[in-house]
Amino acid sequence: MKTIITLLVLFFFTSVVNGIGCGTSWIITDGNSSLVFTPATLTITVGDTVKFELGSIHGAVEVSQAVWNANNNNPLNGGFSVPYGGGTVLPTSLLVGTYYYVCPAHYAMGEKGIIIVNPCTNSTNDLSQNSLATIFPNPATNLLTITTTSSQPSQIILYDIASRQLMEERFSGSATLNIENLAKGIYLYEVRDEKGVVKRGKVVKE
Repeated sequence: MKTIITLLVLFFFTSVVNGIGCGTSWIITDGNSSLVFTPATLTITVGDTVKFELGSIHGAVEVSQAVWNANNNNPLNGGFSVPYGGGTVLPTSLLVGTYYYVCPAHYAMGEKGIIIVNPCTNSTNDLSQNSLATIFPNPATNLLTITTTSSQPSQIILYDIASRQLMEERFSGSATLNIENLAKGIYLYEVRDEKGVVKRGKVVKE
């Protein structure tokens, strides 16, 4: 009974966070205590949970792409951290975007991985008119400003019309995207906070 209740709570939490019905659990291991995360690159959907099943001398800490490329282990401010022996990264820490992480003890030996979080495509909700976030100007030429009334850390993701991610920015309160180098045309955007989608819609680049 306790297991059933736990599963129901987890399902409810995932649904609330995602808001659109996506939610799958994934497992990353250390390859039987080797110096390799398996899978090294994991592609998931927003609202999913990632569980690290690791040996006692292995952990996982989120780092910036620059730190990841440099084979270092400086933690990313506000990033996720999995203790030695393993742990779970909840959907609140995995918004749409790319996450780089390393083993804090074995980063120099190449024990590192990537988690790619894609948008959930099951939504039938039209959030383009949601007043919790504002996107302006629209049409835009060089700069696109995003403001939100959410008190939580937020994220703006910009896609082309084929839903390929082009840009992303994490922010609190407001942010500015430089879209000067984008071709003229129509683009899709999605604003998220830790509870899920706040606003989505289209923006025109002139």
